Amino acid sequence: MSPEECQYADWQEVGRSDAQRGLSQDHVAQHRKSCAKAGYPIDAQQYYAGYQTGLRDYCIGVTAYNAARLGRTKPVQCEPASVRSHDFTRAYHYGLKVRDQDLKIYALQQELADLSDSIAAGEAHFHEIRATLDHAELDNHEAIALYEESKQVSHQIARDQQHFEQLEVELRTAQSHLEQMERNFQLGRY
Repeated sequence: MSPEECQYADWQEVGRSDAQRGLSQDHVAQHRKSCAKAGYPIDAQQYYAGYQTGLRDYCIGVTAYNAARLGRTKPVQCEPASVRSHDFTRAYHYGLKVRDQDLKIYALQQELADLSDSIAAGEAHFHEIRATLDHAELDNHEAIALYEESKQVSHQIARDQQHFEQLEVELRTAQSHLEQMERNFQLGRY
């Protein structure tokens, strides 16, 4: 805090604001230090009163849900039942389920990207083999070996393409499920 902010601070409002931003009440020590440098005391009693008011605004379901979606733990400052909204814990657990769905979608997207790369590499290899068969002077043994290899590569490409299509369906289903979960949270149905 600046010296001017320290001089004119409404300590109850500072505490409320810190709590609403999810800061620990230990943050008051930073205010105390910066204001002491400027020669101004803080009103810790007013700060803590404001902090408690701010916690009631912060410790609500949407805060818990968002923390879970981001992979964070429940905010520890919301542990006392007196500051938590009634749906805080339930929203946190629902947020974890939504995060799991997010991670499933991410894994499917990664698998699709890897499979796409594999298909592209397989197709490039197949075309190389075909070009060699068409333009190189090969004896029968070499030609047969390359022909067999081209068949194997072609079959692998077909399997990969089929798997790719299955993953696309699975991804669309997972995304649809995620959208439904998000709507349910917004409507309070979780």
